Amino acid sequence: MMASGTRNENPTLDRLRSSVKCIKGIFEVGLLRWNRNHAIGVSPDAICRLVVEDAPDPVLCCLEIKTRVSESTIAKAELARKKHGHFVNCSYGDAVLNHCVPAANRSQVLHQALVTGFQHGVFVVCKLEEGQGSIVQIVAIRISTEKRDEYAKNLCKVVNPLLGFLHNEDVIARGILMDSDFPDWVTDPHRTILKTRAKLYYGHLKLISTEEGDL
Repeated sequence: MMASGTRNENPTLDRLRSSVKCIKGIFEVGLLRWNRNHAIGVSPDAICRLVVEDAPDPVLCCLEIKTRVSESTIAKAELARKKHGHFVNCSYGDAVLNHCVPAANRSQVLHQALVTGFQHGVFVVCKLEEGQGSIVQIVAIRISTEKRDEYAKNLCKVVNPLLGFLHNEDVIARGILMDSDFPDWVTDPHRTILKTRAKLYYGHLKLISTEEGDL
C-alpha cells in the first residue's frame, strides 16, 4: 500500500505549479548521479525554477515534499510557520533552517545540492486534512559551496571504500565484475547478485555515455 505522503506528492506539485508565484517551473526527474563520484546519487521529488532575492533570474533547485501525518509532527510544522511565516528564506546551518526543517531532512536537502551542484533547495511541508494534503510551509534554502564541499569530503570517506570498486574505470570498460574486483568483506551470495546486476548497469552506462558526458 502506498504511503499517504507519497500519494500526496503529485497533488502538492500541482498546487505549487498553480499557486506559488516564486516557483516558475517544476520538472520531475528520476535518479541523478553526481558527476564527480558515480557511486553517489539522489532521486528528488522534483526540480524547480525558483525566484530568489540574491539572483537576477530564477535558479534551479531540488524540491523535497514531506507530508506530516501525526499530531506531533503537524504541531511542530505549524509552530515553525507561526514563528517564521508561510514562505521562509534561510541559509543552510542557520537557526531558522534548524527550526523549520528536521535534522534528517536537512541532510537530505544538502545531499541533493551536492549531487546536482545547485546552490538552493526547496523544502515543502504539508499536512493531511480530510484525506488531502495542504501546504503548511515552504522553505527556500541557500546552500554554500563550503557546506557542500565539507559534506562531500565526509561522504566520500564512507562511500569510496564501500562502493568504489563498482565504479572503477577499468571495471566499467570491461563491462563485467570479476572475483578479483571485490573487497574481502563482500560475501559470496552478494558477489553473485552484483555480478548479475553489473552487466546491465555497465551496459546502460555505455549506452548513455558520450564524449561530452552522459546523455
